[in-house]
Amino acid sequence: MRAFELRALDGWNRLRLAWLRQRHPGLHVDRAASSNFAVARYNLGPGARLSIGAGAVTERIPGRLSFVLYPNARVEIEERAWLRT
Repeated sequence: MRAFELRALDGWNRLRLAWLRQRHPGLHVDRAASSNFAVARYNLGPGARLSIGAGAVTERIPGRLSFVLYPNARVEIEERAWLRT
């Protein structure tokens, strides 16, 4: 991919992450985390909180990474963590 295509893809991912944050009130993705988290699946129960720290990265394979949190669960992905799928 060319540089402008990568920037466009990153922009689209950032928009999707913003939409996901509105859809899942307990989801917090740091702005410095990889935009690849936009293609993960999120299923957060009522009161569940998922926090993804700065510098956290994952591969960009749509739907491969899934987060399933039961009601009132708390999960924190630390800074600079690398989630492989």
